[in-house]
Amino acid sequence: MAACVLPAVTAAGQAPASGPILNDEERLVAAEAAYERGSRAFRAENYAEAARWYERADELVPAANALIQSIRSYQLDGKPLQAATLAYYLLARHGQNMMKHTAFIHQVAPKAFVATVSCAACRVEFLSREVRYRTFYLEPEMQHRFRVHFETGEQSLNVSGQAGERQTYFVEPPKNQTQAGSLVPPGMRAAHSSAGQPTNSGQADSIKASRDRNNVRRLPPAVFYTTLAAAAAVGGVTIWSWLDTRSKRNAFDSAPTLDGLEAGNQAERRTTILIAATGGAVGLAAIFAAFTDWKGLHRSSKDDETKRKGSDKKHKRKRPRASAGRIAGGGLLTVAGVF
Repeated sequence: MAACVLPAVTAAGQAPASGPILNDEERLVAAEAAYERGSRAFRAENYAEAARWYERADELVPAANALIQSIRSYQLDGKPLQAATLAYYLLARHGQNMMKHTAFIHQVAPKAFVATVSCAACRVEFLSREVRYRTFYLEPEMQHRFRVHFETGEQSLNVSGQAGERQTYFVEPPKNQTQAGSLVPPGMRAAHSSAGQPTNSGQADSIKASRDRNNVRRLPPAVFYTTLAAAAAVGGVTIWSWLDTRSKRNAFDSAPTLDGLEAGNQAERRTTILIAATGGAVGLAAIFAAFTDWKGLHRSSKDDETKRKGSDKKHKRKRPRASAGRIAGGGLLTVAGVF
């Protein structure tokens, strides 16, 4: 068993292809038909098919009863990981009223690798199918792949772990990639100067770019150091939030309650936001580092050193010199210097 959920099926028993979007009435009719197909399969003791049809009915029109029937079918079919995944989702969706249908989770958890995918404004795809839940009870010591979709693109996530291990994976959206450079090399184009003589456009572009760089106003180093300190502070808060999230998760595992579940979800959302803030602060510090006037700092130090040396020379006193000689009728003593 390599995964904890199975794709929804159509009447032919295959995963449904993407089709037209159904309106509310059509979704209700389709959900009723899927639930009836699941009930017929359940009565025939075809529990694997029944579980898939019940889950399909809940996907079309969310209903606790359909999800409960899917969980029961997975249990009777001998697939506790799939059942635990849906049971955790049922508990998160409907709260403590569903405790009697989800109590078996604590028997499955020590034998499973539990992975939670945490992301903001995203869609999670598992086994080539978009899923609504974010916590998965998986086969341990195996590779499991997720695809996380954002407005700016998608990220691939490969996870694996040991039995009894729990991990939360925080996934950030990919950054937009801007086009760098021109499709046609500047040096391959020709232009004419004001005198009518051909000139190399690439060389002119290079000179213009050099002038533009020299005219860019640089930032003082204090801006970079301040941003770096802020990034470090936010990073420290992020580490604390991550540890707090793990603590709340462990508390929920030992005593599952609705309040504990909500507290854990809030902690996960807070940590996701802090991770994004830390990444933004680090990125901003990197940008500021590129535009910081580091040469100005060295120039200022050299100017101070030059002024100090000039001041020392200005106030430096010459050592007095004394000389003596004979003259008619006596002697002469001469002392020269700056006093």
